[in-house]
Amino acid sequence: MVEFCEVVFFEDPNRYHWASIKLSHVATIHDAIEAMDWNVPSNLEVGIHSVKKSKDTLLKHLDRIEVYQPLQCSPNDIRKRRQEKKKH
Repeated sequence: MVEFCEVVFFEDPNRYHWASIKLSHVATIHDAIEAMDWNVPSNLEVGIHSVKKSKDTLLKHLDRIEVYQPLQCSPNDIRKRRQEKKKH
């Protein structure tokens, strides 16, 4: 049974939601997000402690649920741009 877990949702780069919640029953990631009433879009990826998971994953005590926004730019492209700036 899950006692406490955290939920983190970055709505945009400047605004995020964070909460520690108590659940009194066996719960999934989906259940915890629904309990927050944050209007999280259903198409976003989720994870626990930086590892992608499905929304029907059962939670464990002290799990940190993260709701991921889609990438705006690939990490490889960012690295390439940094290297190009260093060359100039």
